[in-house]
Amino acid sequence: MFLFEYLPNELIINLFDYLDDYDRYVSFDGLNQRFDKLLLYVTHSSWFTVNFSNLHQSKFHRVCKFMKSEDTRSLTLSNYRHSVHINQIPLFFNIYFQLDQLKYLQRLYLYGIDDNQCQSFLPKLEQLQHLSLLTFKCLTVVRQFNLSARFLSLKTVRTLKFLSDGGQIAFVMDTSPPIIVINHVQYLKINLSLDIESLNQLLIHLPHLKSLDIKLTKETRNPVNHMDDKSLTTCIETDITILTIELYSYTRITFNDIQECLKSFFKLKNFIITGIVSDRQFFDGQRWKQLIDTRLPNLEQFQFLFTIYKYEITKLNVTSFDTWHRVQCDSNQHVTSIYTLPYAFHKQELSLPFQSISPKMKRTDYSRVRQLRFVSANNAATNEQSVLENRCYPNIDTLILWKISPFLSSLNDLSNLIVLDTIRHLDIGYHAADIQIHLDLLRQISKNLHSLTIRNYDLFDELWTLANNQSISCKTIKTLSLHFTYFNIKYVKSFCQLFPNVEELSAVVLRLNNICSVVKSIKNLIWLKLKCEELKNMYTTDITRWLISSKMSKTVENMSHPINDEIHFWLK
Repeated sequence: MFLFEYLPNELIINLFDYLDDYDRYVSFDGLNQRFDKLLLYVTHSSWFTVNFSNLHQSKFHRVCKFMKSEDTRSLTLSNYRHSVHINQIPLFFNIYFQLDQLKYLQRLYLYGIDDNQCQSFLPKLEQLQHLSLLTFKCLTVVRQFNLSARFLSLKTVRTLKFLSDGGQIAFVMDTSPPIIVINHVQYLKINLSLDIESLNQLLIHLPHLKSLDIKLTKETRNPVNHMDDKSLTTCIETDITILTIELYSYTRITFNDIQECLKSFFKLKNFIITGIVSDRQFFDGQRWKQLIDTRLPNLEQFQFLFTIYKYEITKLNVTSFDTWHRVQCDSNQHVTSIYTLPYAFHKQELSLPFQSISPKMKRTDYSRVRQLRFVSANNAATNEQSVLENRCYPNIDTLILWKISPFLSSLNDLSNLIVLDTIRHLDIGYHAADIQIHLDLLRQISKNLHSLTIRNYDLFDELWTLANNQSISCKTIKTLSLHFTYFNIKYVKSFCQLFPNVEELSAVVLRLNNICSVVKSIKNLIWLKLKCEELKNMYTTDITRWLISSKMSKTVENMSHPINDEIHFWLK
């Protein structure tokens, strides 16, 4: 008989790596002196990085009790997860630790935080003498995020990031005197909508910045800034050598605006710019060449991705890049995209059918792409296959197939384009004609999937047939999203057999009671996102009564407020 305790220490330590800190501690702490020493060794080494953002709330409190503040080098806390308020930041700092106890902390990530919390948190951060990286991810319900110079005056911070999951959040500079010039911040990322006037103010505060990554808009939410449709001017000299600009969707920024902005970046060596634009001058290679020759003499690398909608390709001067830069242009009747090669971005959308405007070239490697999305505009016949044969996607992590026939009609067509073994997240559905290729794909890669989204009821119905149920293994899937009205009670047993380890479930049901048997049958389920018409007429008190009457109250630990027909549940 094999006993776990007979394994050598080295192998047990390797096995511990497959468990999170909480499960490792609860399972093995106190067994005997040997396991206590092994646990201490692994836990001590792992506490250099502590990430609470994906940890279940019940585990959060247990981990806080045994973590050692003096060993922590990187800390991630989140106030929200899946729209449920879990309030980790105040809990951590008000109950378990004071900031001055984290004396060796170097990297701090605070997610789901609003402007007021940031401002109140700032004075305390000055206690962290070793802090070099600070990241704030703002709530999407916040409409404006104000940056005071005090953010920039944290003397040890070299890297500063302001992020959001989406939504229209304005990032506004505080222009009140006195103007403080900051020399120590070298890297700044602002993934909020930053208007160009605020960018000017930012550059005044940070003239020695080395790297800047921003999401730029022409519209302003700052009442002290006033802009019209005239070109914007910037004339502040900076030390920036790396610049990344994402143009805010459908912004009114023109090529002339970007040309004026670049006056401040004379020392620029690497320049990346992307966005959905309305000014066709972004597609003019000659204008870009003239701009680089006159304004950016030190530029070594130039990468871009521009998309324009419903514009005749004949009016876009895309061939003007051919003499000096390698580009690819994909176009159909709805959308045209132009980008530099090799492709430099992690996401790509192929709107089928499309034609390649650039001259034919040998097979192109899109190795940087991690997320690939296919969507078909119509069923018209095209020479699509010849275009796709010139592409190779070896590192796709997330694949989205919404409508692909007749352009990709078999699994063989898809495997010639994509290395299937790397796919971990799959989003499929909508088109009935694609069901067979979707089933074939699931048979091939289901054993490697971490998340699955299905948008077609007929496809989901096919999974219950005996042949498919036996040939498709979904044991590794932790996150499942079903984007159609469902739950046939007779499939509950098969559902649990096919997806036995699902932890997060998103579903649409006709009635709330349709979901009860499924929730009670999935042992590992910890989060549920539910869409139901009944929720439109229900308040929180009504949902609480339903939880009690359906005997779900013993299962549900926390829930969000219902918004229209949607609600989120945390399960025990």
